[in-house]
Amino acid sequence: MSLRSSREQVAIEAGDVLARTGPIGAAGNRQLVARVNDATLLDGAAGLLAFVLDYLRDSGAEIHDGDTLQYGYWSVRFTASPDAIELWERDDDYSGYVRGVDRAVRFWTAQWEACVERGSGFDPPHADGLAVAAKDIFTAPRLNAIRYEAREHTTGWWFLTDSFTGDLEQMAPQHLHHLTAHYPVLARHLALDVGWVVHWDGKQVKTGWKPTEDGES
Repeated sequence: MSLRSSREQVAIEAGDVLARTGPIGAAGNRQLVARVNDATLLDGAAGLLAFVLDYLRDSGAEIHDGDTLQYGYWSVRFTASPDAIELWERDDDYSGYVRGVDRAVRFWTAQWEACVERGSGFDPPHADGLAVAAKDIFTAPRLNAIRYEAREHTTGWWFLTDSFTGDLEQMAPQHLHHLTAHYPVLARHLALDVGWVVHWDGKQVKTGWKPTEDGES
């Protein structure tokens, strides 16, 4: 792979609303292509391809048709044609893949910006990862989301409502993409590091940080 930086190996084609690389040996000497519907996301699409190039360089992996890669919060899949391998992304309900990378780029950019604004480490969970949530989470008028150390198969995020009394029987696992589909305003904050609290009052989101004890609820 070239000694140039990964970002320098990515070209933006504004007319076709896509970013592309040159032929990549680890991709069977095919180009990598990332398309977006929103032209304002072109720089982000190029950043995604640079991320893939860094991954290939650091891991020594090869890309094959149907392979998947986690890009922060969202997942992308490589879909091959004779001349290129194009990145597709999970759809809104995370049940399949669709052409383009708008969602993946938006989540990465928004979560990165939220972390920079607050001086937090950037630690995006996977959208299909599990959070611990109050059973009335989808009907509550307000909530607090708190991030603890991840353990077992959870992301470390707990979503609490006013009904929570400390009884763990009031809680249930939920995939994060279900929670952010219902509360999209919360998605940009989910890469905040352990100790961050996100409060939603039904209209606005506020964030703060407090020390947490592992397993505290």
